[in-house]
Amino acid sequence: MKQTKPISHYLIPLALVFLLLSGITAPDTAQAAPRQSPPGSTAFLGIPPYSGTAFIDPDITTPADPSTFISVTYTGRGDRTMYDRREVDWVTVNAYLFNAKYKDGLEIEVQINPEFGSVAAATTEAETYGWLVGQLPAALRRDVTMLWIHKGDEDFGGGNNSILIHTDRAAVYGDDLEEILIHEAAHTSLDADHAAAGGWITAQTVDDVFISTYAESNPTTEDVAESFLTWLAVRFKSDRISVATYDTITSTIPNRLAYFDSIYPDMYPLAPSLTHKSIGKFDGWVLESGENSGKGGSKNNLAGKIKVGDNAANKQFRGILAFNTGKLPDTAVVTFVTLKIKKAKIVGSDPFTSHGSLWVDIRNKFFGSLPALQTGDFQANPNAAAVGEVDPTPFAGWLTAKLDPSAYPFINKTGSTQFRLRFDLDDDNDNIADYLMFFSGNALKKLRPKLIIQYYIP
Repeated sequence: MKQTKPISHYLIPLALVFLLLSGITAPDTAQAAPRQSPPGSTAFLGIPPYSGTAFIDPDITTPADPSTFISVTYTGRGDRTMYDRREVDWVTVNAYLFNAKYKDGLEIEVQINPEFGSVAAATTEAETYGWLVGQLPAALRRDVTMLWIHKGDEDFGGGNNSILIHTDRAAVYGDDLEEILIHEAAHTSLDADHAAAGGWITAQTVDDVFISTYAESNPTTEDVAESFLTWLAVRFKSDRISVATYDTITSTIPNRLAYFDSIYPDMYPLAPSLTHKSIGKFDGWVLESGENSGKGGSKNNLAGKIKVGDNAANKQFRGILAFNTGKLPDTAVVTFVTLKIKKAKIVGSDPFTSHGSLWVDIRNKFFGSLPALQTGDFQANPNAAAVGEVDPTPFAGWLTAKLDPSAYPFINKTGSTQFRLRFDLDDDNDNIADYLMFFSGNALKKLRPKLIIQYYIP
């Protein structure tokens, strides 16, 4: 149920707007769509096995699943332009406005039609849908900056950096509400990058069949959203769907599933994950032996803080982090990896300004000949260099690096994985110490560096 651009962007004939905005239609009565028994044998005939994937199973996600939602804060009233399906048009209203915050730092403005009548009533809606949207994986919330909430028994919608909600239709969707939100958020955050991508078009062509008649009827606007929910189901919630459903999905669109595998979307908080803390006795900092030596000269694995940057003699500090990743299941397929470090303080000038990017290198097992920190870890060859860049903007004091998929093969499922942090420039030649300090594995547990690995079991 994709939405078009706001009418202020360009004029669209009303009839065309209506056609573009039409989408999955729930039954006329206040009931969820009927369950569909996967036919399984129709795909090889080129016949889509489902009419619409949002209704194939109500338990792909449920209200009991975790949410990243933290809170909503009322920010007052303001004029906002939102789409309203009851009007089949864009409307400008003096909306109740809320700021919804999420644990991964994403924020959304919740815009609520004044027809709800009071701040209290609007707050209830903001909290309800703020929580539900927080259950969406981060990849689907990435481009959602607004929630548009109206009364009325009309279809939800996605697009325009928003999710459109008509609250009376939520009762009609029933147990499929969470799946509907996944569908709509996929429009908002995935369509622009993938619906016309060469890899996606190739996957469509090679599969030679659509997962639903809705996708088949709207191949350029609905296929990504219709297919993503089924990929999510077989990769992360296969224990909640029947064997027949699993087999139908995987045999019907294997190339689309492989395409979603290849883009490694951030599925927090929906995907299974393991959080590892850096091991204090094996992590620390290594200081270069001389300004231009390119070799380690001294080390410290006992301090509660790790330094990266340079000292007054223009020698470079590099940080080493060590994680025991051996608890990963042997068959786990890694889908997303995040490294987080807790900022302690800046000494001198901010090295993110003077020294460029803070890069992350990876080594399966350890950089040196032993797991313990060694001066040679400074220059030891990584398995892969610059597999992540630390974002200089902290969230709740944490600095984050999202690792490139090129790092995933080097995560050790039987023991230690180490990372090296280094700035792009070794020094800024000012003879002044300029470095970042962050907490090491010797610090309090809540402050230690974290490695968060998302995965699925085939």
